[in-house]
Amino acid sequence: MKQVGKSSTGLEQNIAALISYLLGPITGIIMLVLEKESYFVRFSAMQSTVVFLFIWIVSGVIGIIPILGWIASGIIALFSFLLWLYLLFKSFQNEKVELPIFADISVSLIRSIFKE
Repeated sequence: MKQVGKSSTGLEQNIAALISYLLGPITGIIMLVLEKESYFVRFSAMQSTVVFLFIWIVSGVIGIIPILGWIASGIIALFSFLLWLYLLFKSFQNEKVELPIFADISVSLIRSIFKE
């Protein structure tokens, strides 16, 4: 579904959502704090935070394992980069991407934090 219009940050929703994904959990948390109205931007920010924190943690834990862990960590890094590009692209196109499992977690967190 296309999201059109400005967010409460003064940015177009697609740009605010794109910024949410730009630096993973860092910009995700910043946009969660700044955005007051747009569900699309809040969802993108929360999903960015949840997904990329999870990937960073899993990659860090697996990366501790010699050889096989390093290889797996490299594969995860490649997958993470491709996912990041995809999410940036879709956000710019004003399209909400709901990643399995992570979307449900993100929606639950948004509802509990923002009482939506």
